Amino acid sequence: MNAKKGLQALSLLLIMALIGTMSVPAVSAEEENDKEYLSTPLIIFEGSTKQIDASQIKSDLKIDNTIEKYDLVSFDIPEIRNEIFKKGELPVCIQGKQYSMILNELLVNDKGVNPETHSYNGYLKGVDNSNIVLTISESVFLASIIINGEEYCIDSLSAKDPSGDKYHIEYMVKDIKIEGNYLYGIEDYLAHSTMSDDELKIRSEEAKIEEKEKATKSITYVRILVMTDAKWIYDEPDWQSKAQLIIAQANNQFGRSDIQLNLIATYDSSKASELAADAQNLVQNPLDTFINHVDVSYLNSKYADIAVYLGGYDCTNPNWGVGATWGYDDSDPSDRRYAWVQMADDPSPYDPNIHDRTVASLHEIGHLFDADHQDGMQGPNQESYNRAYQWNSGSTTQSVVWAPILRSTSYEYSSNDYNGDYYHNNALRIYNTRNVVRDYYI
Repeated sequence: MNAKKGLQALSLLLIMALIGTMSVPAVSAEEENDKEYLSTPLIIFEGSTKQIDASQIKSDLKIDNTIEKYDLVSFDIPEIRNEIFKKGELPVCIQGKQYSMILNELLVNDKGVNPETHSYNGYLKGVDNSNIVLTISESVFLASIIINGEEYCIDSLSAKDPSGDKYHIEYMVKDIKIEGNYLYGIEDYLAHSTMSDDELKIRSEEAKIEEKEKATKSITYVRILVMTDAKWIYDEPDWQSKAQLIIAQANNQFGRSDIQLNLIATYDSSKASELAADAQNLVQNPLDTFINHVDVSYLNSKYADIAVYLGGYDCTNPNWGVGATWGYDDSDPSDRRYAWVQMADDPSPYDPNIHDRTVASLHEIGHLFDADHQDGMQGPNQESYNRAYQWNSGSTTQSVVWAPILRSTSYEYSSNDYNGDYYHNNALRIYNTRNVVRDYYI
């Protein structure tokens, strides 16, 4: 959910933790819970996937209890990396069906940042309605695989097996239980510029001209500083790889011909302890607390145009949700550069899984480029073209800036060229504002 002034939300306070070393989990004697396990792994990379019996160690794995069905596995990651590096193609078996991933490396990180961690997008050969985004480091393999609207995820856990290899889980988004209440009926308090009807009409006409000229334009690069606190680092030591997967999915969407934007990421934990020490304010007002600790001069020292704080705390203030930005039109130009997204669990249906975290992050990053919710109100009774969209192609799906964030929300930005129309076209607004945001760094 996008959080703004006056926004209602439900959250619980998490206890602050310091950075620590994760130990190999001990065998648990607890009885097996109600989770179901598949007889063979959901996703198999032949010769590189080992299924593990989770029943004896599940209490040590810290898997979110809303994931009702999953497989615990370990991977021969060096072998998988070699396969990708050599061919740009990776054989895979998903739910018993053989496929071949066709992969292209994405530009995600700034030069010299996480050089051994690579991100790719692609598709399944011969499957028209498929999309893949994955990130692979020397020890972690993360992926979102979408086939005909069904999303399969691979995520890493903090625990390791006795040999030191990371445990991973494989699951389908449809197997994540929805608990809590969605936050319906919430007003949008994003800042908007007051425009006359004539000014709004002129902006709309200029946007139409821009849309016709897209084919002649080149990609715009925007530098994003990704930060976190000691809590998320403690909970998930692979936080940089998980953050990179989020930015990779953003670039997968922004790379479309109707947007032509590429985020260039740097990951910064230098303020992690400082932020954690201010947890009492983070759980009450995470966005402004982040801005107070990371001012504009710091952003400029890192050559960043925008910054996103992936926070490890559950915000407990009823005026916030699971993500926030003051928006592209905020009266303070400095505040336009910041966003916060919660990585922790929430009492609402928002959970700490790949899908929910990525949707919330792309939602907030979209706001930094003036993408808006489905109401798309520029002013009182003034509808603008930068609006989210909902469609039905067998099931109801929403574009990524839809409010509230639903489990059915996709990663797509609404578009006249994809899912949407001219009056629901956040892609066009991002395209229109990308060069302005690119010049935030001075």
